[in-house]
Amino acid sequence: MKVVDDKYLEIRLKKGVLKLRLEKPKDNAEPVKPDKPVEKNPDEVFVIVEDVPHFPGGNQALQEYLASNIHYPEKAKEEGISGTVLVRFTVDESGIVKNVILDKKLHPQLDKEALRVISSMPEWQPGFQRGKAVPVELLIPVEFKLLIDKVPAQNILK
Repeated sequence: MKVVDDKYLEIRLKKGVLKLRLEKPKDNAEPVKPDKPVEKNPDEVFVIVEDVPHFPGGNQALQEYLASNIHYPEKAKEEGISGTVLVRFTVDESGIVKNVILDKKLHPQLDKEALRVISSMPEWQPGFQRGKAVPVELLIPVEFKLLIDKVPAQNILK
């Protein structure tokens, strides 16, 4: 490798020579400005964060909230429908639950009840990334269970 005429850097390779043109900055040349930093997307929602959102009182309080606020729809009871509805939602920077949608449906009335209960949750402690509160997407299973003696006899054998 050698510099030729203060203009080129010559690098000898096995299959030829690579010449790179050297340019010195002019005395009055302005420094090249770096590209703008990437602006944060205000609609960006995190899935993985350093500190996840917390329901007030923790996971046990969340289970108690769900158990005491879910009202099993009569039609679903009569039909012997039980199972799990998966609900996806966002906890925003203020801890408010938003954008509640169904990820896995079960029965129209059970789906509606799961949406109602999750949408009416109290404010959470928000999630944090690099010390700043950020919106975080969560997924919660909402279980609907019937006791066997509550299921109509014709549905037991189905």
